[in-house]
Amino acid sequence: MDDNLDTAVPDTDLPSESSAAAIPFDHGGDQSVLRMMMDATPLCVTLFDSRSNCIDCNQEALRLFEVGTREEYTERFFRFSPEFQPDGSSSAEEASRYLAKALREGSCAFRWTHLTSTGCVLPTEITLVRLSTPGEDVVAGYARDLRPQLAAEQLERSASERVKLLLGASPLFVSLWNRDYQNIECNQEALNLFDIDDKGTYLDHFFDLSPERQPDGTLTSDKVRQVIDEAFARGRYVFEWMHCTPDGEPIPSEVTLVRLQYQGDYVVAGYTRDMRSQLEAERSARESAKRLDALVRSLPLGCMFWTDVGELLECNEQAAKMFRLPDEAAVREHYYTDLFPPKQPDGRSSVEKIREMVKEALESGHSVSEWMYHTIDGEPIPSELTLVPISDGSDGYQIASYCRDLRELQSTLEINRKLQQLAYFDPLTGASSRINFMQMLKARMADLREGDTFGLGLFDVDHFKEVNDAHGHKAGDLVLEAIVSRVRDLLPEGGIVGRYGGDEFMVQLGVMGRHELEQWYARLLREISRIKVTADSEILGTAISLGCCFWQPACHDAEVLLEQADAALYEAKNAGRNCYVMRDFIC
Repeated sequence: MDDNLDTAVPDTDLPSESSAAAIPFDHGGDQSVLRMMMDATPLCVTLFDSRSNCIDCNQEALRLFEVGTREEYTERFFRFSPEFQPDGSSSAEEASRYLAKALREGSCAFRWTHLTSTGCVLPTEITLVRLSTPGEDVVAGYARDLRPQLAAEQLERSASERVKLLLGASPLFVSLWNRDYQNIECNQEALNLFDIDDKGTYLDHFFDLSPERQPDGTLTSDKVRQVIDEAFARGRYVFEWMHCTPDGEPIPSEVTLVRLQYQGDYVVAGYTRDMRSQLEAERSARESAKRLDALVRSLPLGCMFWTDVGELLECNEQAAKMFRLPDEAAVREHYYTDLFPPKQPDGRSSVEKIREMVKEALESGHSVSEWMYHTIDGEPIPSELTLVPISDGSDGYQIASYCRDLRELQSTLEINRKLQQLAYFDPLTGASSRINFMQMLKARMADLREGDTFGLGLFDVDHFKEVNDAHGHKAGDLVLEAIVSRVRDLLPEGGIVGRYGGDEFMVQLGVMGRHELEQWYARLLREISRIKVTADSEILGTAISLGCCFWQPACHDAEVLLEQADAALYEAKNAGRNCYVMRDFIC
């Protein structure tokens, strides 16, 4: 709105007589009746005198222009137009011209763009009519708000444009049908589907692109009428349809008919989706599902599927077998009550821990943790539980859990531990095995440097054969166990005792001075001689003979060092037993 517009249109020279008959207007009549008639008119009414001044209006004018009083309206009327009309003409000049024309010819009609008091554009259709009064002629202007009409026209244009856009852009085969069951339009995708070059051929031969009867046995011509009637009545109708290519290849389809406005009338748009790819994908998916089901059921792991809130959906046979239950239904029945302990071995609540695992799986793609289940009869099942989220095809997830029963693994580990124990330790006395002892001896010799004093001892039990012969091997075992136990008690830190074989044992104490080593050997012999073993109600005494060979830098072979310790042992036995002999390594 331009506030610089004059409040009145400039005076215009008018002919003294109009070319159209004036409408009599008794200005001296009952003003209240005239006011009631004006205010009852549903159109905006504005009165102008012969000098083009705005002199009055009705209530609808105040409402339409958002003005509070008639005085304000008549004073500001010519400000309720923009400076220029949409065609570029001056609003002031055009207003003067139309008022002059109405006074001259009796009436005229035209479109006009107003502005409300708040500046909103107000398109109108104006009819000006000359009214004869005793004093002078006046002009009554009847304004009709065109906004609803223009909006409706725009909606119709937009609807038609949208239809054209949808036809062109849709990846589906689209055709339009009128109420007379005529196929009146199609898009390029329809031609592509049937490998047809031009639209006319398609529209003229549509019924040749379907078999005579549909899969339900209905004639195609009858079913076309039926589904189009349904679409016009309901507004939307979805159904399956069988098309065929010109050479007869079936095209299973899904058709959605939608009623819509097109070029001022209602039509039905048919959106046809070629289902061949989907049906093949569904067939392939069914085959994949069967293979997946077979794979899951044949897994050597317990496999279970949950919802993301922890509801158990299904499991495989291995899971039922693991829990010692007959089938999947029994697992679902007993899962949370009998197979799911309240707490895990780490002290955490099973419910809290599984929730944390599900959360981790959803966030990172998987979660792995140790887990404890129970069989139906209460036996613990130490397990490794792996959770993996799997999309359920919508916005949610299922949780696949793979449970590895660790009982067999733990049993295997225990066997391995025992085998390792046998490999590294003598099962009777607990002394290191010969292999283990020699490995540690070689490692220690590799660390020795010139000036280090290190002695390797080898001892056997005096008269051990007589003990076995007189009292049996059980008594001999008791003697060996007692002697090795006492040796281990006396060993300094880092010292090792190992069984060489039979009743012969090896001892290495680490780097130690000759005098200290000799004192240790002397103490060892005293302590061994104090051991008493009871066999067959008879108390047996014990004694050992010991030989020691001192390492020299020239000695690089542990077996050679052991051989020379063995030679020292024989010297001790020849010296009367229950003694020790110490010698230096001889190259």
